[in-house]
Amino acid sequence: MKQTKIKNLSAIRYGGYSLIVTAVVMAVVILLNLGINLLPASMTKLSTDGQGIYDISDVSRTLMEKVEDKITVYIVGYEDDIDLMIREYAERYADLNSKVSVKTVDPTLQPGFVATYTDEKLDASYTNLIVVNEANKRSRVIHNSEIYYQKYTEQELYYLYLQTGSYPDNPTYFNIENELTSAIDYVTMENLPVLYYTSGHGEIALDATLTGLIKEDNIDLKELKLSAVEEIPSDASAVLINTPNKDLTAEEIALLKKYAEKGGHILLTSYFNTDLETRKLANLYSFAEEYGLAYHDVMVFEGSADHYYTYYGPYYILPTLTAGGYANAVPANTNLVMGLCHAINIAEKLPEGVTATALMTTTVKGYAKTEIKEDTKVEKAEGDLEGKFTIGAMSTKKYDKGTSAFFWFASPMILDGGTAGSFSNLNYFFAVLTDICDKEASVSIAAKALQVQALSVSEGSASLWGIILIGVVPVATLIAGFAVWQRRVKR
Repeated sequence: MKQTKIKNLSAIRYGGYSLIVTAVVMAVVILLNLGINLLPASMTKLSTDGQGIYDISDVSRTLMEKVEDKITVYIVGYEDDIDLMIREYAERYADLNSKVSVKTVDPTLQPGFVATYTDEKLDASYTNLIVVNEANKRSRVIHNSEIYYQKYTEQELYYLYLQTGSYPDNPTYFNIENELTSAIDYVTMENLPVLYYTSGHGEIALDATLTGLIKEDNIDLKELKLSAVEEIPSDASAVLINTPNKDLTAEEIALLKKYAEKGGHILLTSYFNTDLETRKLANLYSFAEEYGLAYHDVMVFEGSADHYYTYYGPYYILPTLTAGGYANAVPANTNLVMGLCHAINIAEKLPEGVTATALMTTTVKGYAKTEIKEDTKVEKAEGDLEGKFTIGAMSTKKYDKGTSAFFWFASPMILDGGTAGSFSNLNYFFAVLTDICDKEASVSIAAKALQVQALSVSEGSASLWGIILIGVVPVATLIAGFAVWQRRVKR
């Protein structure tokens, strides 16, 4: 009896000890789990997609380091249908700055929420974002269609099908970083820069790609009809004159001069128009001469095969960019392309207060033709001018009220959104634009393709791995199992 009591007492003590240990372990596990849940998403959710879908660029990191206002990223959608990729990326993004937080809003539970920030109706079956600066109450809506988009529209796909007889691949892109960074930049900027573009002189219209990027870079774009105003608006960060086919009047030039005297900046594009009458822009080009830059009425070609676009010929120039300009904006191993250029001459003796420099040139093998007819051959011919020609230049002029910058590009292709896929024209242009708009840098970021690249394995590697996985691994497993069985039997 005594022995039984002792055994029972020991069992109780052992059981109590086990219960205490179990409780302590469970408490530690619970506390550890709670602690891990408090860690940022970037530490608890590792990216294993191999595509860098959740990577955050240095542009975004630099911007987020400077955020001082309290920012809330609202994820708007039905609670059970929230896109997990969007949620995870937003959480990782917010982890870059403690002043940025992420909240989920189901519009069926808070029906008046969306109307607080936009007149648009957001389809709650898709995940949308609203970025709000709680300090100044500025906000921006990011639609699901801006986060996910495809390379081609249905109309473009059909057009390509008619051209080629087959439909091209149409990858889907994940554009959330570009949209978030643009939105954060927008809601935290004190004043939005404004780019005015002139109209009424046969200017080339700005394409949708360019205007979309200008908007994403948080630069306001407004039309300016010089003949209808008494002065250029004071909020103009710059005025763009995009390849006019009709000269500006003396009164319009006077408006530009008055604007420049206050430190205003001007961007001009032009080209060698084979119609002689429409390329006589005497007033506009006389204004450029006040900056030490002159129109040279020749069509420029590139004689070095490595410096022109072979598909079109030597009048589509891959220009040499001068060091110290904006050449760093062009990614390595890429080029700009400038077509149908005239030459820009820089005066040997510049006007007082003016400094001027070439931004883009041909090589020394460049040549130019003074007249272009239907039967003119593009190859270099006897009598053609030879040497290095300037096709892009900048000049600054000091006035009492400020310093004005004048940029002149001898081809409208510098603004052509159609070059974005193959050339870096827009990279260069945006480096110029953000500089004269007093923005530190462009916040435009390339989207990431969602398609996973197929893993390519050579035939030899496939055979080797087949032998290892089908033969070696199973045999090794059987041998190891047999060895363990033998050892246990001998015990």
